[in-house]
Amino acid sequence: MEAALTDLREDRWHTVLLAIPVLGITLVLVYFLALIQQKSIVQPIRQLSDVAGRVAEEKNYALRAPSLQGPELGQLGSAFDHMLEVIESRDQELREARDLLEARVGERTMALEQEIAERQRRNCTCKKAKNFSAR
Repeated sequence: MEAALTDLREDRWHTVLLAIPVLGITLVLVYFLALIQQKSIVQPIRQLSDVAGRVAEEKNYALRAPSLQGPELGQLGSAFDHMLEVIESRDQELREARDLLEARVGERTMALEQEIAERQRRNCTCKKAKNFSAR
């Protein structure tokens, strides 16, 4: 019975000694796979995030996402570019509407100034006529 237990202990010890290098090799393999995944996933997302930060800081909606590899990341880049195009288009429409409104305000202001000047001339003419007829 003790001999069987000794054999069992030795087998368990050999298993532990074998499991440690296997675990170590597995951890190293997982580490390198994570590095590869980081380059292929995290780096493009970081690039996209950098472009988003520049757009927010510079208010330059003409910037576009870098070309991203893979179908999902490519779709993400395309959606980001589309979003920027829509924002840029709306921004242009707002500028045009503002310019049109400023032009209308300028025209209306000029028309009102002319109307005020005309009324002042009429009032001045009327006062002169009253003063002349009163004499």
